[in-house]
Amino acid sequence: MGVRVDRVRVLAMVVSSVCAGIEAYSSPQAGSGETNGADGYLLNGFAAAFLGSVALRDAEFHIVGTVIGIVTVGVAFNGLAIVGAPTFWQYVVQGGLLICAVALSTVARRVVLSR
Repeated sequence: MGVRVDRVRVLAMVVSSVCAGIEAYSSPQAGSGETNGADGYLLNGFAAAFLGSVALRDAEFHIVGTVIGIVTVGVAFNGLAIVGAPTFWQYVVQGGLLICAVALSTVARRVVLSR
């Protein structure tokens, strides 16, 4: 296609670094900033991405699978919030989803290898 992948990667890293540098400079100036501000989203993102990697093709991360994982995790969390379940149940459900994803991945891999 004529896209220079190495150049695009370097440009993406430079833009990301510049944005991080601007934020690192401006955050103390504003008197705010928190190093662990998004820790609550880390497990959600990991669960959605891993769930998506098992959704369509085994152990391959791709956009469609990640969207499926995000929708699954989002629906589960919203359902728990609507029901009024305590917060710890979100972590229990998330762990259960991850265990199910690992189990499905293992079964799918064995089925593919047995062919």
